[in-house]
Amino acid sequence: MSAGPWLSSFGGEKGGIRRRPPFSRPCMSTLVGLLALIILSYSMVLLFFGKVNPKQSSPEPSSQNVIAHTDSEPDIDSGGGDGDDLAAAVGKVMPVGQPASSNSISFNADFYNVQEKYGKRPFQKFHTTKTKTPFFHANTFVPKATEGNPYFFMTPAVNDQKGTVQVFSRKDLSLVYNDHGYRATNNFRMQEYNGKQYLTFWEGIPAPGHGLGQGVMIDENYKLAYNISINTFNSEADSHEFQLTQDGGALFSVYETVRGYDMSPVGGPVDGVLQDSCFEEVDIETGETRFAWRASDWFSITETTVGYNDVEDYGHPTNTDGWDFFHINSLEKTKDGNYLVLGRRLNLITLINGTSGEPIWQIGGKNNQYADLSDGAATNFAYQHHARFVNDEETEIVMFDNAQLANTQPSPGCKEQCSRGLHIRMDHEAKTAEVVRSYWHPQSLQARAEGSAEKQPNGNLLVGWGKAPAFTEYSADGQVLLDVQTGPWSADNGEAHVYRIYSGDWKGSPTWDPEIAMHEGDIYVSWNGATEQAYWVLFTGNSRFALEPQYVVYRGGFETKLPLPEGNAPYARVAALDRAGKLLASTDLIDTETGERSKMKEPLEIDFTLDPHTLR
Repeated sequence: MSAGPWLSSFGGEKGGIRRRPPFSRPCMSTLVGLLALIILSYSMVLLFFGKVNPKQSSPEPSSQNVIAHTDSEPDIDSGGGDGDDLAAAVGKVMPVGQPASSNSISFNADFYNVQEKYGKRPFQKFHTTKTKTPFFHANTFVPKATEGNPYFFMTPAVNDQKGTVQVFSRKDLSLVYNDHGYRATNNFRMQEYNGKQYLTFWEGIPAPGHGLGQGVMIDENYKLAYNISINTFNSEADSHEFQLTQDGGALFSVYETVRGYDMSPVGGPVDGVLQDSCFEEVDIETGETRFAWRASDWFSITETTVGYNDVEDYGHPTNTDGWDFFHINSLEKTKDGNYLVLGRRLNLITLINGTSGEPIWQIGGKNNQYADLSDGAATNFAYQHHARFVNDEETEIVMFDNAQLANTQPSPGCKEQCSRGLHIRMDHEAKTAEVVRSYWHPQSLQARAEGSAEKQPNGNLLVGWGKAPAFTEYSADGQVLLDVQTGPWSADNGEAHVYRIYSGDWKGSPTWDPEIAMHEGDIYVSWNGATEQAYWVLFTGNSRFALEPQYVVYRGGFETKLPLPEGNAPYARVAALDRAGKLLASTDLIDTETGERSKMKEPLEIDFTLDPHTLR
């Protein structure tokens, strides 16, 4: 660079500086030498430290809904010595692209219901696991319904899959966690014990009208933490209820056969067989019984609404297994140590004294104690399920009101005695009750059995329709936000039923690695139970030990499809990252030609950062 032009750029009128007399030749030589030294030093700095930080020049994210590749991204600069901050800051920035999800939802009611294109128990399969999950149909799916608790918990009746517990994302109804192969399961949800979250459910043998088994508690690593059984009764824990108490206990409903019971008051034999409804609270840590109660000690068999049948009851012989007059299916312990108990066949809900076992009050049934301020709508519930207090004063209850014991109306299209979610308010001093709100299904259903109603932290109500294969979420003012079918409408409404559905939060960290598979030239990945995983990174290469990151995508439902870039490298692995871009786990190595998988001792290395402009 010559001195004249460089100097004139500072001395002309454009620079706004008045021209000075010419420099002397010695001064000029000194100045030129100094400038040359500065230029040489600057060149050495650039050579030593490398390029400008690519974070300052990374391209804007694509507005197209496609997978973002990184061919044009800056190379990783490995230059710079130890302790060199500038060199450490230099690296690759990778944008996050949209995934190709294999999760799907039906929005075509004719195909799903009328034509029964997908069968009576619609399901979807995956490439990375043998797990099956329900194929849902969405009648209503308002984005606002994704607010609040992030997950649904249920035990769906999945085609040809034994006892199943599954967690679904509220955001897109995709599977998050699956465990199956049990004899039978029920009442699956997240509950807390000693300030820690557990997945809890009943597991056992299904019996006509009830079950015989125990309570299971699984920790955040999906390892068995507690297996709880009852002690007092000549039976096993029933499937209807497994509720943890606020003081370290576990509540179970129990069905016990009592022989030689006088059934003459209801037209049966003097030495008949009773299927008695009982419950027991067990200390989780010690396994010891805290409290036990049986319905026949406090309620007469004449209070039942179901006629005596000397042949069979709930599909089993009366003379061997007994007749069920009460049918307990819901329990809750209050902060005062009492118990809210539901008797389905007596059409009542009662509060039981936690010391004596004596009923404190009852609403509904033949001996209802509450005057109805809503023209009968607050106390005429029938064959109900899942009663829970929803306020600290214990004056408000939500429940699922089946309304009938058998199918007398079509579903959808019910005209009378239709099922509903019911919220009532009680005044225990004045002994009055009134309806706060009834939650009817948008298409009017009658569910002869099962069902649930759970108040959400944001005031919404989540209703599971039991034998009618659907669940619905309502806003606090009754607006339908989410209405999903687990199966097509049918005459018996029992094929794709869900006994109860719960919603809640959960943080799961599996000890197993993500699964990887090849199908029709594409990579598929999933990671069962990993709630903290947010992104997938595809690595490919010509060597098993030299794989390079190709692109990053969001988790696309339970299983995500990752197309291979052009060139089709023979080896691939996938890394799972959390929301901060930190490596959580890596898959096996897969041969992209044969699909064969190999275990690798070392996890993949993440030597790049995620472009914050593409994160969500």
